[in-house]
Amino acid sequence: METRLAATLGSYQQGCSWAAGVEVSGVERQYDAHLNREVHAAGASQASDAVRSASLSRLESLFADSENSLGVLHDNFNAGLADLVNQPFDQAARDVTLQQAGALASKIDNTDQTLDRMRNDTDLHLGQLTQSVNADLKSLAAINARLAGVGGTTYSPNDLLDQRDAMIERINQSLKANAHINGDGSVSLFSAAGNALVLADDAGHVVTGARPTGRRAYEPDDVHRRRAGDLQRLDARRRRDRRGDGVSQP
Repeated sequence: METRLAATLGSYQQGCSWAAGVEVSGVERQYDAHLNREVHAAGASQASDAVRSASLSRLESLFADSENSLGVLHDNFNAGLADLVNQPFDQAARDVTLQQAGALASKIDNTDQTLDRMRNDTDLHLGQLTQSVNADLKSLAAINARLAGVGGTTYSPNDLLDQRDAMIERINQSLKANAHINGDGSVSLFSAAGNALVLADDAGHVVTGARPTGRRAYEPDDVHRRRAGDLQRLDARRRRDRRGDGVSQP
């Protein structure tokens, strides 16, 4: 913020004049669109790296046991099988191999249960993030509506602009989003894949779903996908009409 000062008129009385000095004429908001985009992108990358690091740390703690890891137990079982092949009638070799097989099976079962818990925790966390993102998108759309309402005045809504930037930064902590600042101060927000998240006072809705690869990701719901498809088809018809090589269909 930068404070603007203006000189005030002095007063004159009985042959004497007094200077009144300066007064605050306004507060000017210092804003750089490029720097803000870089800050939001860096914040999104940092948040993504933090989540990835936490998940990998849990996996590392699961597989990093150098004495009882899956790899060690599997190697021990293979070694026991090799001894059993060389001494098929040795009861001690049979017992050792059975013990090693049981230890390996138990480790596989425990690892599977731990991975299931981690997956459930991840799904729960994604659900909570989805609810938070959708609430933030609605809040940003409401801010857009308020900004549009004061767009024709000389008053600079610095408080609303600060709220807008804070909300964009908050959304980027959960979902990589690209912001386009409009002339009235409102923002159009798009996902990294180009899906509209916020347009004017209309907020999109984000859901989580499984990709063909099995990975879960944020996706726009079917309603917004259909709406985006309708807009694309309408734009294509308009371009054909301007070229005169097609007939517009309802």
